[in-house]
Amino acid sequence: MDGLGVDDFCKTNRKDDIGERGRRIYEWWRTVMNERSGVIPNFCKAVRLVVLSQASSAAVERVFSQLTFIRRVVGDNTVRDMLELRAFMRCNNDLVDDYNVKK
Repeated sequence: MDGLGVDDFCKTNRKDDIGERGRRIYEWWRTVMNERSGVIPNFCKAVRLVVLSQASSAAVERVFSQLTFIRRVVGDNTVRDMLELRAFMRCNNDLVDDYNVKK
């Protein structure tokens, strides 16, 4: 079994836990926002937007990886519409059944 066992989990330091670190940072900002909400109201709104935004580009990287794979297999002379369709089908293969047309 991969990952941490129960004994290993108990020995981990809270400072090494990325979830705990994120929670503590959020709590610090929440305290700051509560104390100074009247002083800088737009700052509080900006902090909320930053906290809610996703910082990962993994989805975009997966799409570019699929496009690279398709161009390597099909070649560079493929039509743009066909390239988009193939990329859509590879990246959204769990949605393929929704787009199948029954005869």
